[in-house]
Amino acid sequence: NKWVPYVANDIQLEFVMLDPYIRMGLPYSQNNKKYIAEFRAPDRHGVFQFKINYRKPGYTFLNLATKVPVRPFKHNEYERYL
Repeated sequence: NKWVPYVANDIQLEFVMLDPYIRMGLPYSQNNKKYIAEFRAPDRHGVFQFKINYRKPGYTFLNLATKVPVRPFKHNEYERYL
């Protein structure tokens, strides 16, 4: 008689420009009650998208896309080691 969150271990996250640069599983964190992923963006200029396309029979399809600009560091923006 109460709502519980849907927890799955087969959700994939894609980081896409024209082709997927990164495709990884999206693990569920029991501590934060969220799906969390960490990765390093490619060293390329451009507009990328985070995409989730989750289709499971018997459930509503989940199709999400968020655009983000990516700009690598300039030569003078890197940390300096003296």
